[in-house]
Amino acid sequence: MVKNFFHIQRLKKILAKVKSFEKEMASLSDLDLQKKTDEFKKRLADGENLDQLLPEAYSVVREVDKRILGLFPYDVQVMGAIVLHEGNIAEMATGEGKTLTATMPLYLNALSGQGAMLVTPNSYLALRDAKEMGPVYRFLGLTIETAVRADESKPLETKEKRRIYQADILYTTNSALGFDYLIENLAENKKNQFLREFNYVIIDEIDSIGKSRDSQMQSNDEREQTLNQLLTEMDGFDTSKGIVILGATNRPEILDKALLRPGRFDRRVIVDRPDLKGRIAILNVHSKDVKMSSNVNLESIA
Repeated sequence: MVKNFFHIQRLKKILAKVKSFEKEMASLSDLDLQKKTDEFKKRLADGENLDQLLPEAYSVVREVDKRILGLFPYDVQVMGAIVLHEGNIAEMATGEGKTLTATMPLYLNALSGQGAMLVTPNSYLALRDAKEMGPVYRFLGLTIETAVRADESKPLETKEKRRIYQADILYTTNSALGFDYLIENLAENKKNQFLREFNYVIIDEIDSIGKSRDSQMQSNDEREQTLNQLLTEMDGFDTSKGIVILGATNRPEILDKALLRPGRFDRRVIVDRPDLKGRIAILNVHSKDVKMSSNVNLESIA
């Protein structure tokens, strides 16, 4: 309790610094506000760090939120944004404005030029939030993209993904990012890779990850038995070389196109198994492929 009290007091001091710029930012023209992004980038290059820029940068975003969206972040939202920048969990109830809160740390961490990302549970939220908050980032001279489409039957090509992941700010989903990371690491050469180095990410609905993990652990034994039974039904697999099982519940075209390349696997079988929640690929990995030669269960990745 005492520790939490002092933590809140520290956040309030930073909040006070943010609010100290409020009148100054309100007096600036749109053009002067937009120039702040280049100013912040130069100050970073000259040796200041993000923590030092935070009060003024957050004040800039608050003012732009007000002018572009007609929404001015409350004190509690600014405090939540400080917590998110520091890499901690900010618990905010539905209706407290998490989407607006995220504009501040995303903008601040994108100033480095290394990218900032927000990962949501589903594509609806990613597309909605990017659409609603996008005008703020664009006003401030930053690029914003989404790594998901409303129509998931049309997968993104490598060239398009490379452009998307180079954006200053990216909205995506946990499943899309997981698949993209998997595809990146299965690429046979640099030409087929598209991810940049990860820099900063906000994970939306962090509590749902814990619930999902608990649920997965509870059913793990049953799933493992089913998978083992499935393997025994297939012939021609050399378990000494490694078996990889991949599941694609909602994006089977990714599995078919990107993962089952000729020459990478000794034997490949795809089966649709409703009891395993989707399409399953059973891959017998080449023994020389060390990265993939251990028994890896990615059945529930989607």
